[in-house]
Amino acid sequence: MITGSQLPGVAQLVAALHSFRYSMFRLETLQVYAGSGEDRGIAAFQRSDPESRTPTGSR
Repeated sequence: MITGSQLPGVAQLVAALHSFRYSMFRLETLQVYAGSGEDRGIAAFQRSDPESRTPTGSR
């Protein structure tokens, strides 16, 4: 059986993670937000409607 310490490149990966100094962020978006329950708010935002600043559910 092969353990993690026997896999090629594991020692280099561990060393790199110990010296890592920055965090990473990955933003995943949807192609279409239709059906999210916020269609009205998104349309208002796209029109630059000031009502779009009202949080959902507080109307």
